[in-house]
Amino acid sequence: VNTKEVATKNFGYAKSADISSKFLLDENGWTLVGRAEGMHAPMMVKAVDTDNSDWFFSAPDTFLGDQSRFYGGTFSYRLGFFNYEGTFQTLPDTIFVSKKHKMTLKMTGSIVPYSFLNAPSLLLSEKGGWVVNGTEGAPSKHDFQRVLSSLSEILIRGGYYTGAEDTYLMTVTLSGPSTAAKSNNKGAASKDADGKEPASKPREPPAPPRPKTFAEVKGVDLSATGADGTLALTATHLHYFPAAALGARRLTPEEQPVSVWLSSIASVETGGDGDGGEERLRVLDDEGGVILTAGR
Repeated sequence: VNTKEVATKNFGYAKSADISSKFLLDENGWTLVGRAEGMHAPMMVKAVDTDNSDWFFSAPDTFLGDQSRFYGGTFSYRLGFFNYEGTFQTLPDTIFVSKKHKMTLKMTGSIVPYSFLNAPSLLLSEKGGWVVNGTEGAPSKHDFQRVLSSLSEILIRGGYYTGAEDTYLMTVTLSGPSTAAKSNNKGAASKDADGKEPASKPREPPAPPRPKTFAEVKGVDLSATGADGTLALTATHLHYFPAAALGARRLTPEEQPVSVWLSSIASVETGGDGDGGEERLRVLDDEGGVILTAGR
């Protein structure tokens, strides 16, 4: 990502009423605000810092101006960390600025500490949990509509940790209220006489798919191949195919391809391991258990 203004590419945005950046071929006009070094990668923009820097991904003009039609809709994105050091800081995640109306709205608490991937979907109304910068109170309906009518800046935080971090941003979308209503009503439960949601039993996610080869994986957002195997990231899963899986011989249990749900990933560790100092990636769940190991 270039910290200077760059031209917006039309092919980066959906042709529907929604506005979306998918970062297919370049940054789609997104820039960096603050002290970080960025670049484009397939289906994402990413940036790194080396200290406790305060920095953001900044939206291009396509997302700005009069976006009144999105009142009651959602602002969604996918953000995560390939690596991080130090302590997570709870800071505003998303910031909407209207210079014309001298008002800034901010959202805090939508990014989970020490997580590999987050997918916030923020309701664009006074009921969505936003606060007005300065007063720290909830905006009125009129406040929110005024900000959306004259957006001069949208910022998505990239710097959270007190140490170095490697942050990535994928698929940013402004959706209208009809799309948001369908999403919010999906699976909605009826309320009891007191207006409360009935208790429901937690459900275990279904077993992840078990593709035997990389070619069988559908909807790959990002892949990386090394001497020890191939990692493939989709919208819902992380897959690992050890190099031995490409051969014709029968595989040992340790050499079988592994697939995990992204929702089960709490953190990722990288670094040397073993006597030879080979690079190894370990994927951990929220209890610290290793659910996937890539590398020797």
